[in-house]
Amino acid sequence: MRRLVLAAPLLFTGCLATLPAATPAAVSSSTLRPEAFFDGRTRGTGTLVVRGQTEEIVRVESRGQAEPNGTFRLDQTIVQEDAAPRTRTWFMAATGGGYRATLTDAHGRVTARTDGPRFRIRYAMNRWGLAMEQTLTLLPGDTLVHNAATVRWLGLPVARLAERIVRLDGPMRR
Repeated sequence: MRRLVLAAPLLFTGCLATLPAATPAAVSSSTLRPEAFFDGRTRGTGTLVVRGQTEEIVRVESRGQAEPNGTFRLDQTIVQEDAAPRTRTWFMAATGGGYRATLTDAHGRVTARTDGPRFRIRYAMNRWGLAMEQTLTLLPGDTLVHNAATVRWLGLPVARLAERIVRLDGPMRR
């Protein structure tokens, strides 16, 4: 049994290594500011691939707004095919070198920064020592974001998400 537990990460290595990197062909010339893009309503639809399992559709409904204290709040409802809907909440504030952020799904510090049309996020997840890395890329027209996310366990990728997020309230405010 101990051998199986130690070998499990190696058994999964090939499964995700063959997935193509999800990179949008064209990107916006605008800077992706999450507090502008996610202000109001957004809807995401994506495909989650977990090692050793089939693809699963993930849907995310979000509503964002500025809080009186200057932080930005993003409430999300996540629906996966075979699970009950779950909610999570982001709080973030722009700083000189990026964003100070918290997330109900995160354990500890969330690092987030904007790099032109890309917004990069990293955090440890609450359970099992998993780590999440996300790159959100603003697409031309400023109403769509492509989210490429990878979940890692002991440094090895164990799940990938490719998601398209659309702003339901028109182009983001500048």
